[in-house]
Amino acid sequence: AVPEDQRLAVAIILVMWISALASSLIDNIPFTATMIPVLINLSQDADVNLPVKPLIFALAMGACLGGNGTLIGASANVVCAGIAEQHGYGFSFVEFFK
Repeated sequence: AVPEDQRLAVAIILVMWISALASSLIDNIPFTATMIPVLINLSQDADVNLPVKPLIFALAMGACLGGNGTLIGASANVVCAGIAEQHGYGFSFVEFFK
């Protein structure tokens, strides 16, 4: 339903936002690894006609930003929480989310 001249922009926005939201709820590395074949198949569809490089870049940006959204979004967040707690600066999931 999206006009052909706006398809790439809409696809980039959707991929970035969906990957950001999903990566904040699940770990971003498995999500990204799962989405790469989906984007490759999408780009190979003749009806859609989208280049793959901008979609992969949008996925990387969204997953990176989404990983910072919650404590479980990225492995580095969990490690940071553990180190902070060892030094007496513990924080909860909700505090990190805020």
